[in-house]
Amino acid sequence: MKNIKLFLILSLLALFTGCDEDQVIFDNQNGFAQSAFGAVGQNYGVFDDGSRVAEVRVDVTTVSSVDRTIAVSVNAAKSTATPAMYTIESTSLFVPAGANNGYIKVTGHYDAIPAFQIFRLVLDLTDVAGTHVDPALSEHTIILQQACT
Repeated sequence: MKNIKLFLILSLLALFTGCDEDQVIFDNQNGFAQSAFGAVGQNYGVFDDGSRVAEVRVDVTTVSSVDRTIAVSVNAAKSTATPAMYTIESTSLFVPAGANNGYIKVTGHYDAIPAFQIFRLVLDLTDVAGTHVDPALSEHTIILQQACT
């Protein structure tokens, strides 16, 4: 009889200890910092007047009190666009202090892009200062083509 009572008491204790719900709290100030492109790709129609710029969003899970630099490279093996067809603005390669995202600005060169053809510019996110780059979202494809105004 003692064994049955002891077994029941231990069973009840085991059940009650598992009833608390663990709350998951996301800390965007001091938590794990991960970075990734905001999308896997975009279309970019380049106008002859240069009025459009492609903005590639880079997201970060935490905010920082200082600007964080973004390191990006062109994946030459996957890209069909030549360097003459675009410019990546070096002044846009940062996530501002206090923000969760930054924008890489890519300007297409209308005269260097042949008419009625589509070219692929593939960017690889190699580093964002103080973060871990998510390998699943570290590639962004921009489709370049001439566009009419």
